[in-house]
Amino acid sequence: MNRYITLVLTVVFCFVNVLLFAQKEDTKKDPTGWKKADKLYQQQGYMASASKYQMKQSTEDMKPEVMVRIANSYRLNGEAELAEYWYAKCINQSTNPEDKLHYAEVLQSTGKCEDAIRWFNEYQKVAKSDREFISDCSELSTFKEHKNVAVENLKTLNTKHLDYSAVSHDGGIVFTSTRGMQKIRKMTDNWTKSNFSDVFFAKLNDDGKVENISPIEGGINKKYHDGVTSISKSGTLMFFSRNNKKKKKKSKSINLKIYSSIFVDGMWTDATDIGINGDDFATCHPSLSADGTLLYFASDRPGGYGGMDIYVVENKNGEWTQPHNLGPTINSSGNDIFPFVNDEGILFFSSNGHKGMGGLDVFYAEKSSMFDEGTWDVRRNLGTPFNTKKDDFGFYSNGNMTKGFLTSNRFGGKGGDDIYTWKSDNNKPLELTETKTSYLMVMDSETNSPVRNAIMKIEIVDDKGTLTEGKTDVKGLVEATIEAGKVYKVTIEKEGFMPIEKEVSAAELMGGISYSIEMEKVKCVELFGTVINEKYSKAIPNTTVTLVNKCNGEKTVVTTQADGSFDFCLESGCDFDVIASKDNFMATESKVSTLEPSEGNMKEIKIEMLPLNQPVKSDPVVKSDSPAEVKKHFLGDENSSFHVGQVLTLKNIYYDFNKSNIRPDAQVELDYIVTMMKEFSNMEITLISHTDSRGKTNYNKKLSEKRAISARQYIISRGIAPNRIIASGYGESALKNDCEDGVNCPDEKHQANRRTEILINKMN
Repeated sequence: MNRYITLVLTVVFCFVNVLLFAQKEDTKKDPTGWKKADKLYQQQGYMASASKYQMKQSTEDMKPEVMVRIANSYRLNGEAELAEYWYAKCINQSTNPEDKLHYAEVLQSTGKCEDAIRWFNEYQKVAKSDREFISDCSELSTFKEHKNVAVENLKTLNTKHLDYSAVSHDGGIVFTSTRGMQKIRKMTDNWTKSNFSDVFFAKLNDDGKVENISPIEGGINKKYHDGVTSISKSGTLMFFSRNNKKKKKKSKSINLKIYSSIFVDGMWTDATDIGINGDDFATCHPSLSADGTLLYFASDRPGGYGGMDIYVVENKNGEWTQPHNLGPTINSSGNDIFPFVNDEGILFFSSNGHKGMGGLDVFYAEKSSMFDEGTWDVRRNLGTPFNTKKDDFGFYSNGNMTKGFLTSNRFGGKGGDDIYTWKSDNNKPLELTETKTSYLMVMDSETNSPVRNAIMKIEIVDDKGTLTEGKTDVKGLVEATIEAGKVYKVTIEKEGFMPIEKEVSAAELMGGISYSIEMEKVKCVELFGTVINEKYSKAIPNTTVTLVNKCNGEKTVVTTQADGSFDFCLESGCDFDVIASKDNFMATESKVSTLEPSEGNMKEIKIEMLPLNQPVKSDPVVKSDSPAEVKKHFLGDENSSFHVGQVLTLKNIYYDFNKSNIRPDAQVELDYIVTMMKEFSNMEITLISHTDSRGKTNYNKKLSEKRAISARQYIISRGIAPNRIIASGYGESALKNDCEDGVNCPDEKHQANRRTEILINKMN
């Protein structure tokens, strides 16, 4: 409700006959009427100036600055659709950044969310302000929805005029309206081009319907603006806003002050200035605390955070203290107005400077200490059905928070602003304890890219148990349900990054779509990989991926995410084996090297796994599975022992020329390895495969690697854990005889070079 942000009274008001005379005189001096419109606009006679601009000028003749004034005039009177029309005609020619902000605001209010965000971003490019605004239209669905609350238009009270800010009193309601009173002199407010506001009382019958509406009795209503009241619990003391009698020298306008009045013998006494006002700024919208010691109000006095801010004063020994600004949790670079404090000390107010649904939204705030006005550290949007994309303000509730009033210019009303009632189902108090699904995003501080697979733990400070524990997804996100008012300890760990432990308030976590945390990288090469089913090109989740550092033999094991992704932090200057294994799939090994520098600090690999075509057997086909038999088979002596570093040459395990598949005659030999590794459960080995010299050297190297992998896959298929076996191919680099390149050898001598050996890496 922007027309109530400043609520000043311009001195451009007259009796009807005097106004007509003045118009005739102005026409003689200013035949176009433009100077008169300019003067009205400068004196904040917005609706009056808008009418004159459009009467005296055609759209084709208007300068952009005139169109901006018309747009501003409609915006400041809550006419968002008309304001949008005029901003659209001139926004591309405007050089004032604030015009882009105002255009974004009216676009959101008219339901054009994506356009509103685009123009707000244009505003931020040049203004770089701390003004809050939604960054994505999906944010509109994140505001709390009170499904058990019904909001209804109080049709028996509302008119085509402005009716707003209702409070309960003496079996009825006291409210403010521009419907007009029977006054001797007819006055007009050029800001709205309507009547000045007055305070009214309406009796409510047993059904809650309005009857006997009349101006409030006594000395409250005067010539100009009166209204937005707060009445003490006893019903005998009222605080309200009224235009003071002195004008600003420069703007020739009369600001608002807060006055008090006492109820005596059925009437309200003449108003008394409460001593916190000033002639050069507005002081308005009072709200008295339940115990009568604190008075909250809105003001644009110097030293605030934006346009109108919310302040508080305390009554000490019958005098009000100096006003105290409630701080940045509540006040914004926009306008924060219409405070109301309930019996529990929770503050409700309206703002267009915090993220909202459009126009003015109702927010509520809590302080961590009931006795310290400097501890307002929780602020939340009240959500639907209280808020809409239009202006929503003037929130009021009864003592137990089961029903109350609200003012809005939402669609379906009878006038510019209407008073609505709200009521909760089954007479239950309005639920304000809020939980919200929030997303914590982990970002690389150097590259500003998401950090995947980081382990995050979220705990409530001074509470037991872990709230959330999980891994970040491909977007670096972890989802958590956050309860308002709590403080959380967030712990994040990820290989290759410095660990993080920090405390974060619920207000910070609930402040947007996601809360970003940066991790500093340990200097390494990032390896991002994906495991897919080679047959169907589908991601394989929950795959065990083992990284073997060939420099030091160190192993790191991770599990793929739902999208088949995994990642490691690789030490520079080393070779690595990356082994993927999963039940019913053939284990697959890839190689990665950081020996040579490469562009960037990241590598990517794709590991393709094939499903097994053969059933997995639980026991190897070995005549005897006794330790003595296995030792005798490999060592020739059942009393000998295996030891680390020992190399065993497998008997009768050969490969056909140029092939890597396991021949039937080799399966029996590999089954002895299975038996050995089952007997020695901590044993870890490397399968080393060799080729003969025929063929190119690089080709033979790759062929030997495939052969080693085939042997490894066979052993794994018999029930041995993949992380206990490394496959390595030496190609033709370690021949058993003299059948080198260029030497003519029979096939049986070449066959001797096509072999597999075992290197024992670990025994216990």
